[in-house]
Amino acid sequence: MPQLTWDIAIMAFLALASLRGFWRGVCRELGSLFGCLAGIVIGWRSAMPLAEFLRAGGAATELDAALIFSLVFVGMWGLGGFFGWVGEKLFRSPAAAWVSGAGGLVVGAAKGAVIAGATLVFVQLFVPQAAGQLEQAALSRWLTHNTTVAVTWLVQRQMEP
Repeated sequence: MPQLTWDIAIMAFLALASLRGFWRGVCRELGSLFGCLAGIVIGWRSAMPLAEFLRAGGAATELDAALIFSLVFVGMWGLGGFFGWVGEKLFRSPAAAWVSGAGGLVVGAAKGAVIAGATLVFVQLFVPQAAGQLEQAALSRWLTHNTTVAVTWLVQRQMEP
């Protein structure tokens, strides 16, 4: 039965993310999503080089790189959210509010799936007691698998010259 609890929690989170997307509109949600994804990619690529640069050429630790990644991620996410807010203010009209809301609902659900998938991968990696439950729950297994495939693809792209 615990596996059903995981799926119910994921569905509730996705429903809330969808409603938030409907409320915020498509431009704000797209800006936030692109900022989040850009923060992950740019932070991933620049964390260790920036950490070494800030250590004046010395050996940077993984904690230094994690802190730099976090700062870059939050900064890019905030910047994307700001541009999405500006876009929503510029392009949203009362006549097209329901179109923006419907688009925001879809993008909010996608953003919620990205966040839920990343969280589930971390839970599966760092909480071994929950790994078996996540593997038995259908929705969490699907999200974890797809997130792992996407992360593996990104890491392989990172390793290419």
